[in-house]
Amino acid sequence: MNIGAKRSSLILLLSFILTFSALAGDLYKLGSGDYLSITVWERPDLKTEVVVGPDGRIAVPLAGQIDVNNLTLEEVEQEITKRLETYIKEPLVTVQIVKYRTFRVQVLGQVAKPGFYNLDPGSKILDALAIAGGPLPSADLYDVQVGNESIDLASVLKNPQLDRSLLSGVTIYVPAARPILVLGEVAKPGSYIWQEEQTLLNIMALAGGPLESADISEVLVDDKKIDLKLIMDSPENDMKLLPGTTIYIPAKRPVLVLGAVKNPGSIIPRQKQTLIEIIAQAGGLLPEADDSSLRLERDGVIHEGTLMDLAKEEILYGDIITVTEMKQVIVAGKVMRPGAYSVKKGLTVSDVLALAGGLQNDAADLVTIVVNGERREVSVNSRETLSGGESLFVGASNQRVLVLGSVTRPGSFNWQEGFSVLDAVAMAGGQTDRADLDNAVIIRDGIRKPISWEENELLYGGDIIEIPEWQREVLIMGEINHPGSYKIERGQKLLDIIGIAGGLSENAGYQISLRLAEEFEDIDIAKALKDPSHQSNVTLKGGEVIFVPEAKQEVLVFGQVQKPGRYGYKQGDDLTTIIALAGGLTNKADVSRIEIKRGEERKFVEFGNHSLYGDEVIWVREARPITILGEVNRPGAYSVGEVNRLVELIAMAGGPTKFANLADIRVYRSGDAEQVTTVAAGRGRLVFEGGAEDNPEVYPGDVVYVSRSNKLDLAEVASYLSIISSLSNLIRVWF
Repeated sequence: MNIGAKRSSLILLLSFILTFSALAGDLYKLGSGDYLSITVWERPDLKTEVVVGPDGRIAVPLAGQIDVNNLTLEEVEQEITKRLETYIKEPLVTVQIVKYRTFRVQVLGQVAKPGFYNLDPGSKILDALAIAGGPLPSADLYDVQVGNESIDLASVLKNPQLDRSLLSGVTIYVPAARPILVLGEVAKPGSYIWQEEQTLLNIMALAGGPLESADISEVLVDDKKIDLKLIMDSPENDMKLLPGTTIYIPAKRPVLVLGAVKNPGSIIPRQKQTLIEIIAQAGGLLPEADDSSLRLERDGVIHEGTLMDLAKEEILYGDIITVTEMKQVIVAGKVMRPGAYSVKKGLTVSDVLALAGGLQNDAADLVTIVVNGERREVSVNSRETLSGGESLFVGASNQRVLVLGSVTRPGSFNWQEGFSVLDAVAMAGGQTDRADLDNAVIIRDGIRKPISWEENELLYGGDIIEIPEWQREVLIMGEINHPGSYKIERGQKLLDIIGIAGGLSENAGYQISLRLAEEFEDIDIAKALKDPSHQSNVTLKGGEVIFVPEAKQEVLVFGQVQKPGRYGYKQGDDLTTIIALAGGLTNKADVSRIEIKRGEERKFVEFGNHSLYGDEVIWVREARPITILGEVNRPGAYSVGEVNRLVELIAMAGGPTKFANLADIRVYRSGDAEQVTTVAAGRGRLVFEGGAEDNPEVYPGDVVYVSRSNKLDLAEVASYLSIISSLSNLIRVWF
């Protein structure tokens, strides 16, 4: 073969190589660590093999130093050709990759083999996790940290197309799955380890199932309300739980029995218990109870009827039963026994006059009925039905003035010209100490008019003076030493009536319910007991129904204690007492930030003698770990005490590697890159020679990074040179 033919063959070969190089160049960018072979056609003296240096440069004979970082092979060939044209006519340059570079990533957390790993270019997240042995069962795949980004690894595993390439030096952290918290009416409330494919029914089974008192129709899963009964009846509707889910199973609302019963209050009903059975459980009806007028309130709907009508009605949780008292009718005037009489439905005018002993000899034939300021006259023999609340006045055959209410001798008095309001009250013996003069009225022709005592208005025959008694009552029941109905004076407050009723019982809760007409108010009596001037010590108006519930007297403790659960509370127990009942703190407990929740209030305290009320939820969190990265033998996250020294932590992580630069150690407070402290803890990589300032305190949540020394390791360099020499000889033989 002549020289021309040989040259043509080589050109074809080089064209193939150039084509291959161009294709490779389209797909791959050079970087530090790539091992290259550079050939110049017909110039064997210029053939060389080089490794791209840390600065991205290579040294080429005649062409000099060239920055090839992030260039394709074709771009490097063009640059070398351009530089060699000064010395060689039409140089033909070929650049090939002998060995691709690798890059280093760190995999931490819940994987089988955490540590540093060298990966090939283009490697992705799943590649790195596979080399690290894969995630552990305890891993939280929904919040994996890749550098500064959070990745839903569960979605990536289901759809690998979502995977992404990694950059050199990135850290992958797979956190532990947060536990599932189950609270409320279950057999074993507490926290449970989350597992893949865990469902609501699974976790309810682990928690011992709902109690008899549980309201499973309104279970809260985080902020979502769930009807657990529907899921239990149709397991195919079961829901999958995520790490950190909180499940709360509320208690069924008790039945509230109010009014004219012996022991009003709340009752937990048995299954299929009837209204008459509930009333019997409340001690039965009082003598003044009106069995013809009962009210059953359920889910905001009110059902009214007689005791016989509602007796066999099945009672449900949350029902309110109200037994009304018989209403009163005031009878005055020309009757034998004036006074107030209790009436049931159906009682007539003549019936009430009979209860009052009948008419006197000089009584008129008409009776005046006053209701809500309206006045009318009917026959004393009328069969008109009264509903209660009326005032009946039987006048004399001649004109008289009637004085009713809070006077010494209420009754009717002969009227004469010039008779005034004060004259009438004086004839009635004057007002009593309990008279409510501000609300006294004159009733004339059915019209009520306030009395002006200064004007001392003149009266006319047939006028009625009403001076009401400041006689108002409140009903207090529940956990009180002497429940019942009590009269109150002007200006009396909530604490006053509690004292009159004998004070709170030992089992009393502090969330008192106060009802006035259709208005409800929940009051934290603890604030009033602590400070009587507090707004919770409300002024009573009269007519209120006060209910003092039974205190739970249990404190729920969970988190980093030896025995999480519910613990009985005794008066005077504080935080340290309850934690002791729970077996004490674990060595992982964060004693500086214990959460105490009571109702809607939440506070964070240090472990100590903090007072409790007996209905709190206490959460002892796990202390945040300290993360140690960089040139140590066992990088990772370490659970430690509250205060630690830098050198001891490095020792805990297996000590520094041979590449460690102890003169450049960085401490990031709470992992914040903006709060960094650089510490020179030693000289070289092994010698610690500093004082206390060079061995600073490190706190939970901090990140410690031990940097790499810039010094060259000669043994490692010799190893690389040996590999390069062997590869060069192999390529030379092939060509």
